[in-house]
Amino acid sequence: PVDHAGAVMDLIVRKRGTDMTTKPIDEVTWFFSARMPWGEVVTDFHDELKNVTAGYGSFDTREADPPLQEADLWKEEIVLNG
Repeated sequence: PVDHAGAVMDLIVRKRGTDMTTKPIDEVTWFFSARMPWGEVVTDFHDELKNVTAGYGSFDTREADPPLQEADLWKEEIVLNG
């Protein structure tokens, strides 16, 4: 329901969602679309979505276009006790 739209938007932002769009389907149902790192989706996104929407929310996934995004990454090694 539309009552939970703000909570869903906050959840998407917390899960590092970008390019979010919203579209009303009818007076009480909304459609949200966003790009999100796969790691954020597989950890506990479904559980949190159900929590913030009182069980009404559902989601579907598809591969982004383009599917990969370049990032500046580096490897760190941490040695403890030795």
